[in-house]
Amino acid sequence: IELKSAIDTSREEGREEGKEIGKEIGVEIGKEIGRGEGVEIGKEIGRGEGVGIGVEIGKEAEKIGTAKEMILNDEPIEKIMKYTKLSKEQIEALIKELKG
Repeated sequence: IELKSAIDTSREEGREEGKEIGKEIGVEIGKEIGRGEGVEIGKEIGRGEGVGIGVEIGKEAEKIGTAKEMILNDEPIEKIMKYTKLSKEQIEALIKELKG
């Protein structure tokens, strides 16, 4: 009976030790997987934000280009404001830039 009890105790200790080692390994693997997924998610978010910023810059550049063309064709400031949605101050700065 003592031998059986010792075997059972040893078996239980081995099981607990195995669980602990398994848990540690699982946590490390989970961290690695999480880091990889986090990097990919971060890249996707960054790409999305970059595209959004690029679109906004492009829209603003298009407005400015249209305004410059209208200024060079002597269109009134009010008309330029209406079609480009730029402020009067922005248009006046462009006029100064183009015509001195």
